[in-house]
Amino acid sequence: MRPPLTLFSTCATLAYGIAQTYYDGLHYAWCAPARGQDGFFVPQPPSSDPIDIYWTLYNDIDRNDRHSAKIEGLRQGIIRGADSHLRRGTITAAQREEIALIATQATLADFKPLMMVMPHALVEPYLRPAPIESRASVLSIEYIAENLPRSHFELLKLEQKR
Repeated sequence: MRPPLTLFSTCATLAYGIAQTYYDGLHYAWCAPARGQDGFFVPQPPSSDPIDIYWTLYNDIDRNDRHSAKIEGLRQGIIRGADSHLRRGTITAAQREEIALIATQATLADFKPLMMVMPHALVEPYLRPAPIESRASVLSIEYIAENLPRSHFELLKLEQKR
Protein backbone atom coordinates (compact mmCIF):
# COMPACT_ATOMS: atom_id res chain seq x y z
CA MET A 1 0.00 0.00 0.00
CA ARG A 2 1.40 3.39 -0.95
CA PRO A 3 1.62 5.98 1.81
CA PRO A 4 -0.98 8.75 1.82
CA LEU A 5 0.02 12.01 0.11
CA THR A 6 -1.17 14.13 3.01
CA LEU A 7 -1.77 13.57 6.70
CA PHE A 8 -4.06 15.58 8.95
CA SER A 9 -4.24 16.18 12.67
CA THR A 10 -6.43 18.37 14.85
CA CYS A 11 -4.76 20.29 17.63
CA ALA A 12 -6.02 22.80 20.15
CA THR A 13 -4.81 26.37 19.86
CA LEU A 14 -3.53 26.06 23.43
CA ALA A 15 -1.43 22.96 22.64
CA TYR A 16 -0.03 24.67 19.55
CA GLY A 17 0.94 27.73 21.59
CA ILE A 18 2.60 25.64 24.29
CA ALA A 19 4.69 23.77 21.72
CA GLN A 20 5.74 27.03 20.11
CA THR A 21 6.61 28.63 23.45
CA TYR A 22 8.04 25.81 25.56
CA TYR A 23 9.17 23.14 23.09
CA ASP A 24 11.12 25.27 20.61
CA GLY A 25 8.36 25.04 18.01
CA LEU A 26 8.53 21.23 17.86
CA HIS A 27 5.13 19.56 17.79
CA TYR A 28 3.57 16.21 18.63
CA ALA A 29 0.68 15.07 16.44
CA TRP A 30 -1.48 11.97 16.21
CA CYS A 31 -2.36 11.99 12.52
CA ALA A 32 -4.25 10.14 9.82
CA PRO A 33 -4.91 10.44 6.09
CA ALA A 34 -8.07 11.95 4.66
CA ARG A 35 -11.15 9.77 4.64
CA GLY A 36 -10.90 7.06 2.03
CA GLN A 37 -13.28 6.67 -0.85
CA ASP A 38 -12.97 2.88 -0.97
CA GLY A 39 -16.39 1.53 0.02
CA PHE A 40 -14.92 -1.92 0.73
CA PHE A 41 -12.36 -0.71 3.26
CA VAL A 42 -13.10 0.03 6.91
CA PRO A 43 -13.50 3.81 7.29
CA GLN A 44 -11.44 5.79 9.78
CA PRO A 45 -13.31 5.62 13.12
CA PRO A 46 -14.58 8.99 14.40
CA SER A 47 -12.24 8.96 17.41
CA SER A 48 -9.21 8.90 15.11
CA ASP A 49 -10.55 10.90 12.17
CA PRO A 50 -9.00 14.40 12.32
CA ILE A 51 -12.06 15.90 10.61
CA ASP A 52 -14.50 14.36 13.12
CA ILE A 53 -12.23 15.37 15.99
CA TYR A 54 -12.06 18.95 14.68
CA TRP A 55 -15.84 19.34 14.47
CA THR A 56 -16.45 17.65 17.82
CA LEU A 57 -14.07 20.08 19.47
CA TYR A 58 -15.48 23.02 17.53
CA ASN A 59 -19.06 22.14 18.51
CA ASP A 60 -18.21 21.52 22.17
CA ILE A 61 -16.70 25.01 22.36
CA ASP A 62 -19.51 26.59 20.33
CA ARG A 63 -22.10 25.05 22.68
CA ASN A 64 -20.11 26.07 25.78
CA ASP A 65 -19.82 22.45 26.99
CA ARG A 66 -17.75 22.75 30.18
CA HIS A 67 -18.05 18.95 30.62
CA SER A 68 -16.59 18.14 27.20
CA ALA A 69 -14.72 14.83 27.32
CA LYS A 70 -12.68 15.94 24.30
CA ILE A 71 -11.46 19.10 26.05
CA GLU A 72 -10.73 17.23 29.28
CA GLY A 73 -8.69 14.75 27.23
CA LEU A 74 -6.76 17.62 25.67
CA ARG A 75 -6.04 19.14 29.10
CA GLN A 76 -4.66 15.81 30.30
CA GLY A 77 -2.71 15.32 27.06
CA ILE A 78 -1.01 18.70 27.47
CA ILE A 79 0.02 17.73 31.01
CA ARG A 80 1.26 14.29 29.86
CA GLY A 81 3.27 16.05 27.15
CA ALA A 82 4.85 18.34 29.75
CA ASP A 83 5.67 15.31 31.90
CA SER A 84 7.35 13.67 28.91
CA HIS A 85 9.38 16.80 28.16
CA LEU A 86 10.42 17.04 31.82
CA ARG A 87 11.63 13.40 31.80
CA ARG A 88 13.65 14.10 28.63
CA GLY A 89 15.12 17.24 30.15
CA THR A 90 13.77 19.60 27.48
CA ILE A 91 11.89 21.68 30.08
CA THR A 92 12.45 22.43 33.77
CA ALA A 93 10.25 21.37 36.67
CA ALA A 94 9.09 24.99 36.98
CA GLN A 95 8.11 25.05 33.29
CA ARG A 96 6.25 21.74 33.72
CA GLU A 97 4.26 23.27 36.59
CA GLU A 98 3.55 26.38 34.51
CA ILE A 99 2.26 24.28 31.63
CA ALA A 100 0.07 22.19 33.97
CA LEU A 101 -1.39 25.36 35.48
CA ILE A 102 -2.03 26.80 32.03
CA ALA A 103 -3.78 23.58 30.95
CA THR A 104 -5.99 23.43 34.03
CA GLN A 105 -6.86 27.15 34.05
CA ALA A 106 -7.49 27.50 30.31
CA THR A 107 -10.95 28.49 29.14
CA LEU A 108 -12.96 26.67 26.51
CA ALA A 109 -11.95 29.27 23.92
CA ASP A 110 -8.29 28.37 24.47
CA PHE A 111 -9.03 24.96 22.97
CA LYS A 112 -10.26 26.22 19.58
CA PRO A 113 -9.27 23.62 17.00
CA LEU A 114 -6.67 23.98 14.29
CA MET A 115 -6.25 21.52 11.42
CA MET A 116 -2.64 20.53 10.78
CA VAL A 117 -2.00 19.60 7.14
CA MET A 118 1.22 17.65 6.58
CA PRO A 119 2.70 16.44 3.29
CA HIS A 120 3.65 12.83 4.00
CA ALA A 121 6.95 13.05 2.13
CA LEU A 122 8.03 16.04 4.20
CA VAL A 123 7.04 14.64 7.61
CA GLU A 124 8.02 11.01 7.02
CA PRO A 125 11.27 11.26 9.05
CA TYR A 126 9.20 12.27 12.11
CA LEU A 127 6.54 9.56 11.75
CA ARG A 128 6.03 6.20 13.35
CA PRO A 129 2.96 4.02 13.00
CA ALA A 130 0.66 4.25 16.00
CA PRO A 131 0.73 0.99 17.97
CA ILE A 132 -2.11 -1.28 16.86
CA GLU A 133 -3.39 -1.58 20.43
CA SER A 134 -3.66 2.22 20.65
CA ARG A 135 -5.49 2.73 17.35
CA ALA A 136 -9.22 3.35 17.20
CA SER A 137 -9.56 0.28 14.96
CA VAL A 138 -7.09 -2.44 14.12
CA LEU A 139 -7.45 -1.46 10.46
CA SER A 140 -7.33 2.32 10.86
CA ILE A 141 -4.33 4.18 9.48
CA GLU A 142 -2.79 6.25 12.25
CA TYR A 143 0.64 7.76 12.78
CA ILE A 144 2.42 9.63 15.53
CA ALA A 145 4.64 12.55 14.54
CA GLU A 146 7.14 13.65 17.17
CA ASN A 147 9.41 16.69 17.27
CA LEU A 148 7.74 17.94 14.11
CA PRO A 149 9.10 21.37 13.13
CA ARG A 150 6.54 24.10 12.51
CA SER A 151 7.94 24.55 9.00
CA HIS A 152 6.69 21.08 8.04
CA PHE A 153 2.94 21.66 8.26
CA GLU A 154 0.24 24.19 7.47
CA LEU A 155 -2.53 25.24 9.84
CA LEU A 156 -6.13 25.72 8.82
CA LYS A 157 -8.98 27.19 10.81
CA LEU A 158 -12.30 25.84 9.56
CA GLU A 159 -15.59 27.61 10.20
CA GLN A 160 -19.19 26.50 9.84
CA LYS A 161 -21.45 28.60 7.69
CA ARG A 162 -24.25 30.06 9.72
